[in-house]
Amino acid sequence: MDFYCPTLRLAIELDGAVHEAPMAEARDEIRTRFLNEQGITVMRFKNEVVWRNPEVIVEEIVRFGEEWKRRMRGTGPPHP
Repeated sequence: MDFYCPTLRLAIELDGAVHEAPMAEARDEIRTRFLNEQGITVMRFKNEVVWRNPEVIVEEIVRFGEEWKRRMRGTGPPHP
């Protein structure tokens, strides 16, 4: 994973051309499934989006964080 936020249990993957190969896609899918089983959400973004439209990524992460806060209200502190 390229970035990880332990508070949100959010992994961010930035995928370049190497991730488009069939073997890489299969590995990514296995890793994503494993992370999901650990309670970690994985967000994937293509490198083109990073370079051309980074605000879209920021908006999605902020939206995820806001939803996380809504879910956590009244449930006590998040797990470390």
